[in-house]
Parts: sequence; C-alpha cells; structure tokens
Amino acid sequence: MILTFTVPWAALCSDNRKFVSGYILSKEYRQSKLLIGELSLAAAKMFGWALADVDLGLYVLVREPDRRRRDFNWSKNLKDGITQGNGVWLDDSQVREERWKFDTPDKANAGATITIWRLDDVGNVGVLAASAVRTRRVSTTAVPRRKGARDG
Repeated sequence: MILTFTVPWAALCSDNRKFVSGYILSKEYRQSKLLIGELSLAAAKMFGWALADVDLGLYVLVREPDRRRRDFNWSKNLKDGITQGNGVWLDDSQVREERWKFDTPDKANAGATITIWRLDDVGNVGVLAASAVRTRRVSTTAVPRRKGARDG
C-alpha cells in the first residue's frame, strides 16, 4: 500500500528555525510539526494505513510559491511531524529511502505532496515502481494558514 497526502506551504518549516535558544523549539517549528502530524494521521485513518513497523520509502514533491532560492532542510521537520502524528510509522528511522524533488513554482498550490510506501511491498526499486501502484490521496485545501506563517 502507498499513502499519499499533501501539506500546505505554511507547514514546511526550515530546520534553521528549529530552536529559539538552546534546546527550546521555536513556536513555528512546533506548529509545523503539529500540522504535519494531524494531516498524516488523518490520511492514515481515511485510507486504512496500518501503523508501519517496517522499512519505508519517502518521496516528497515540493511546489514552492516562487522562484526564490531557499535552504533545503525540511526533512527533519517533516519526519518529526509524521512521527508525532502516530499514524504512519513508529519512528522516522524507518525511512530507509528518501527523495525530494522540486516541481515548478506555483503560488496557488504551494506545498508538498508526501508519498510513503513499505519497502517490502515494492522491493528496492523505489519510487518508480511505487508510482505504478494505486495511490491514495488526501486534499488539504481546507487547512487554514497558520498565523504568522511566511511564504519565504
């Protein structure tokens, strides 16, 4: 089985914004993690995804709102959020194959499409084989934008 869901641009938080000081997580990072966790759990419940305890693959297609250059370090935040959601995997260390791709910028649809699959279901051929398997999708168009979220 493959699980696919989308997250809005506001949910993608750079790891550079992770700490306020010392080990205190920033409000933006915590809110981002929470939103990603809620969306991943909703998708898992909606499509009957069983909590996985096996090696997993992760493919993320990012649609930025514009062509500005940004630091690419959203992986930790995304995986922490999915882990916090408690519906997809037990721990992000289960992600043994990971790929991020950037699509054409699209301000109206900025965000990311997340695809997760069990490596034991499709072997080690990865995303190319996984894309041929039936994909289940959850739309997040009704998710409100976080207060204070920035587009850049």
